[in-house]
Amino acid sequence: AGIADTLALGILCEAYGQGVPTAVLPAVNSFLARHPAYVESLARLRAMGVRVSSATPHTPKSGETAVFPWEEALELLAPERAE
Repeated sequence: AGIADTLALGILCEAYGQGVPTAVLPAVNSFLARHPAYVESLARLRAMGVRVSSATPHTPKSGETAVFPWEEALELLAPERAE
């Protein structure tokens, strides 16, 4: 179970409930990505039909700045992927 304690999370939860195609593009460091709760959360989202990006976690405290992958976000939500 999760907590939708922000407007953004509340909207995403309702969108899923309404059947709106949803994509998730996590931006996390490799330490967080190894946490069992993170791994389980992604597995649960995939099982729900949420489309999860192939983003690679960044190295902690590396100062790496990534450009948001808009093309991948749009591809994840492309009409031909709709079920």
